[in-house]
Amino acid sequence: MTRGRGPRSHAGATLAAPACEECRVRSPFRTVRRRLRSVRYHAASRPDTAWHRWRDRLLVAAIPLSLPLVLLLESSVHRSLVAAEVRGGLVGPAGGPYVVGLAPDVESAIEWPAGRQQGTFELRLEDRLDGWPLTTRVTRGVVAVDLSFFDELTDREDVRPPADSPVGSAIIAALDVPEVSLELPVPIPRVVRAWGATGVLPASLERRRYWPGSVAAVAVAWLGLSVAAIAGVAVARYGWNLLTQARDARRHRSRQSGRCASCGFDLRGNVFSDRCPECGALSD
Repeated sequence: MTRGRGPRSHAGATLAAPACEECRVRSPFRTVRRRLRSVRYHAASRPDTAWHRWRDRLLVAAIPLSLPLVLLLESSVHRSLVAAEVRGGLVGPAGGPYVVGLAPDVESAIEWPAGRQQGTFELRLEDRLDGWPLTTRVTRGVVAVDLSFFDELTDREDVRPPADSPVGSAIIAALDVPEVSLELPVPIPRVVRAWGATGVLPASLERRRYWPGSVAAVAVAWLGLSVAAIAGVAVARYGWNLLTQARDARRHRSRQSGRCASCGFDLRGNVFSDRCPECGALSD
């Protein structure tokens, strides 16, 4: 008996050794699985209701909706900053030809040429910033010309006179002079040269997308849509709960008074049927 028990014990130990090695190899994976089950257990406290499912759908939908929202704000919200400007006066007979007198700077008086003054002009370059709340696109050097003639009741704002018009030719002749160009802001001579070469006033100098602002704006838009989705679902759920409570209270009052909870029909004489004879609902 003793000799027979020894080999069996030895054989059992020999066969059990690989299983122990396998247990030691699998123990890290078993630990990870046990941790994941623990995380799933502790994260499963939220009930799976229709309101939570709608909230999850809206949060997922907020991701592709962020880019159209940024593009919509980019096309509708603009801010302008004056980059450079030149002011002067128009001197000459009515209808031209005119001679332009320039103001050395914005705050100084205009040095008028000899002759009868007909009006003033302002050549302005603006940097337009598109997007909200962050800038996503920048249009540099948006050109605007404002004219004010003394014999007219209203000013002409943001006009685009051609190069061969009396106003356009006078402004180009006054600004496209080497001595004057050196004293002007840097973008102004570039606009004047393009104006004289093409015959039309250029709309802008450069348009480019501001990528850091665009990426940040998409993130901000997604965050805003997510907050709006969560708040909207919470408000809708609160309103639905109020309606449900009001409906339950009305039904309870109907039952207490012997009426149908659905339509309010008087059921106090209905002792032969479990249904309301008016709407067919079961009576509790």
